[in-house]
Amino acid sequence: MPVSTIHEAATGAFEALFIAWAGNDLNHPLVATRAANFRGSSNKNKHPDSGWRPAYSAGGRATDWPTIAVEVAWAERRVQVEEDVKFWLTESNDQVNVAVTVTVHRRGKISVEEWRSRGQNRAPVPRQKIEIVRHPAPKCSRVSGSFRVPYEKIYTRKKPKNGSDFVLGPQEMESIAFRVWDTQFKGRP
Repeated sequence: MPVSTIHEAATGAFEALFIAWAGNDLNHPLVATRAANFRGSSNKNKHPDSGWRPAYSAGGRATDWPTIAVEVAWAERRVQVEEDVKFWLTESNDQVNVAVTVTVHRRGKISVEEWRSRGQNRAPVPRQKIEIVRHPAPKCSRVSGSFRVPYEKIYTRKKPKNGSDFVLGPQEMESIAFRVWDTQFKGRP
C-alpha cells in the first residue's frame, strides 16, 4: 500500500518526540530500525513504521529486533492494526518488548496505544491509550488518557539516575496533532 502524507506526518511527529527523549541518554544510544525487514517465527516478513533497539546488547539479548516497534494507521482497518501488532509481539520470540500504534482517525482524533499480547492465537489488546480530539465537546478535555513506557522496556537495562520513562502527555499530543492535522485538514481549524 502506498504511504500517504498523513501517514508520514504521524510517523515523523511520533519519531521527533521519541528521538528527543532518547537523545537524553548519551551513554546508551538507540539505533533506528525503521528500514529493517524482520522475519518472524512463521517466516512472515515485516518492517515497522518506526522502531528502535539498544545499540549495545544487554543481558544476552539478540540485537537485531527492535525493543519498541511502532505502527502508524491511517487507512488501515482495526483488524489490520491488530495483525501488525500481533506480529511484533508474538513472532519476535519475545525480542519486541513494546508495540505502539499511532492511529489517525478521519474525523479529527488521534490515538496512541501500547499493546499487550494475549497469546499466539488471540488478538492483542491495548494496555494503555492517550487520545486527542480536534474539536472536543463542550466542557470535555481535548486530551484524555495517559501513556508511559518504562525506560527498562526500551533499553533492556536498569534506568540510570538521570534516566526517564518515555511519556506522552497533553503537550506531546498537541505536537503530534499539529503536524498531522495541518496535513490532514490543510491548515483549516
